[in-house]
Amino acid sequence: LTLRLRRGGPEPWVVSRDGSGLSVEDMVGETRREYGALLDEAQEEALRAAFAAIKEEERRSAAQGAGAAGFESEALRSLGRVSFELRSFTLGVKDSLSRAVNFVANRALLDSRLAVKTAEDVLR
Repeated sequence: LTLRLRRGGPEPWVVSRDGSGLSVEDMVGETRREYGALLDEAQEEALRAAFAAIKEEERRSAAQGAGAAGFESEALRSLGRVSFELRSFTLGVKDSLSRAVNFVANRALLDSRLAVKTAEDVLR
């Protein structure tokens, strides 16, 4: 996997093939695939903790870099940080709404299937 560093956004790592962020589990999975026979559970947990720490530090670093946005003026840096926080907030809201819509759609599909199944059983 090829990683690129992205300024701003919720994740500083980007997989170059599709643009989606690389999670800690993806990194652990790649390591497990490469060195599977050599890793035990304790080592895998240590790797997971190390990857999470690296990812958090890079997220913080990317947030600070995106917040400063290369400005020298403190007022412009503050505006850059506010802009970054607003962007992060809106992405979080968008993800939450997307999960809620998926949940509602799945629940409606399940309820409709249950109603159809009940109607079929009643008609028999």
